[in-house]
Amino acid sequence: MSPRLTSCSTCTLLFSLLDDAGRCQTCAERYAAITKQPISAAFRKPPQPRPARRMPGRPVQLERRCHVCLLTKPRDAFPVQDKISANQRGRCHECIEVHREERASMRALAGANVPTGGKGGGWVVPADEEGRVCRGCQQFKPWRDFYKASSSGFNGHHSRCKYCHYAPKRPKRQIDAAGRTCTRCDTYKPWAEFYHLKKSPTGHMSLCAACYRRLYARIES
Repeated sequence: MSPRLTSCSTCTLLFSLLDDAGRCQTCAERYAAITKQPISAAFRKPPQPRPARRMPGRPVQLERRCHVCLLTKPRDAFPVQDKISANQRGRCHECIEVHREERASMRALAGANVPTGGKGGGWVVPADEEGRVCRGCQQFKPWRDFYKASSSGFNGHHSRCKYCHYAPKRPKRQIDAAGRTCTRCDTYKPWAEFYHLKKSPTGHMSLCAACYRRLYARIES
């Protein structure tokens, strides 16, 4: 390095990066300190981005409550929400397996293990020359217990038996300020046992909480 810090003829052999004046980084820093000038642009460090300020948010919940069994379990017991269907979200792995087993058993009972190839889809019900399984009571009955239908019906008969076709009507439901009759179990219960629903005229669901959980846990065919 020359006495006046004008060039670095020796540093040229050692360093490949030099500024416009021919100085290395060490000489450029000394020259800037002596002359009180900013360092050369070739050796300036790029501006470091400021660390993102972490805003206070909701704490990470390590546990959550299952919508079906109503038990508080760790988050590892629940599947990832975006990888399951919408009707199974909020359930733990155990409730999902129970739902799948019940649905498979119901389909097997109704003969839903073979999809139909006709128009409209649906499932093939177990039927033979003697009778078929009723869609209502899920029991195998002879053809004389079914009403005859048009040619569009399966084997020319209705899918429900005569008893299920004219099932006894439910009693008149009661609704007052204290509670109402559940539309599923036909039991009068107070409003505390019904979930809230804004779009309902009463502000509550027509099904009680117990029936809603049972209905939500499995899909009826």
